[in-house]
Amino acid sequence: MNYQPRFSLAPARSTTRARHKPVVLLTLCLGVLVAQIDTSIVNLAVARIDTDLGGGVGQTIGYVEGREAAQPFEGPTPIDAINAALVDEVFYSPYK
Repeated sequence: MNYQPRFSLAPARSTTRARHKPVVLLTLCLGVLVAQIDTSIVNLAVARIDTDLGGGVGQTIGYVEGREAAQPFEGPTPIDAINAALVDEVFYSPYK
């Protein structure tokens, strides 16, 4: 009986995978770059959002950024959004 394993730890004989590696790496790097730029834009906008909401020194502001923040909009829905709110009270009750 000649048994052929389905998966092998040996390197692939095909050069197709080797040709796709730079493309995959570039795609991942661009994704990280876009996420970093998005985070930087939000961090720069925090001061402006703070004054627009009327928050004072020490005021807690809650931010939701991303696809979840775009859910309240009716069509056409934006791809990305930021929701911000002043937080009056924070309740925390740990499990006992």
